[in-house]
Amino acid sequence: MVQAGHVKLVEQLLPLIDKSRASVARDSDNQVIYRDYWYVEPMFSALRTDNVVEILSLLKKFGADFNHIGGKGSLLINAIYLLLDGFEKEKLKVIYFLIRNGADLSVIDGRNNSIIDILEQNVGECPSAFKDEYNKLLDFVRSSIECETPLVVSEDKQETTSDSHNKKVMSELMRQRAKLYKPTEFLNVFSHKEEVINDISFHNSLNA
Repeated sequence: MVQAGHVKLVEQLLPLIDKSRASVARDSDNQVIYRDYWYVEPMFSALRTDNVVEILSLLKKFGADFNHIGGKGSLLINAIYLLLDGFEKEKLKVIYFLIRNGADLSVIDGRNNSIIDILEQNVGECPSAFKDEYNKLLDFVRSSIECETPLVVSEDKQETTSDSHNKKVMSELMRQRAKLYKPTEFLNVFSHKEEVINDISFHNSLNA
């Protein structure tokens, strides 16, 4: 039903699923032939239907995990690659929907490319008529990423030859919404102050 995109039938059948049953079925040789507790197969099947968002919404309501990583990888990355196979607004809606519903933005593909990497590497493949929508998506993904890496800002006003490079790095991290601290603030943020101090001292000794 999911593959056919029948929203009404999916909506009627989902409540009938017995969640108490084992999620693994086996054949006569006791080999696993089915495992789909988190609706993994229906989720990936839904990506290729005409009613993706509606069906994914129903699956989520009944326990589907958009961040489950199975044999097919990340649902979000699959949705992005489907967009790159053919630029359509409906495919854009799916990506926005997944991100707004908690899809993990830190996932990578089989080549260790992040979501930002994938989108940026394919900007040139985007048709001119679709360019604005594509750039909006790229900006949306960038703004949705929470960068947990703190920036420890030196209070030393002395200019150095590496300032230009450092400013570029800082600008990029801040664009990714990194948290900004002065050294004293940085130490106050973390509960294990002694561990942080020891770690900093260790790295300083390596650079001495």
